[in-house]
Amino acid sequence: KEQHPLRINPLFEDLRVTKDRYFTLVKDPPSKAYTDSLAAVIGEKQKNLDIQLLVTVREIRSLCNPEQLVKFDSLLPKIAYKMVGHIRRSNPSADSLKRAH
Repeated sequence: KEQHPLRINPLFEDLRVTKDRYFTLVKDPPSKAYTDSLAAVIGEKQKNLDIQLLVTVREIRSLCNPEQLVKFDSLLPKIAYKMVGHIRRSNPSADSLKRAH
């Protein structure tokens, strides 16, 4: 619980700063190559953040006993929705996670 924010908050902050820089390009558009390279950096930072979040969720899941596993696994769609729900604009469901595999 104490380690998670120490690992994840710098990743969120770094991603936020990079995205802020990216969206300032609206005012004075640079070359497409520069825009593409900065977008690729954002993608890599997002990937690293997602990997760290998955590692954390797996660590938490490994602490569960069999009864808790059932409850934890039923919460996974809600966890995923909270992370990207504003993008999907739909309600979480177990079926949506099953379709993603």
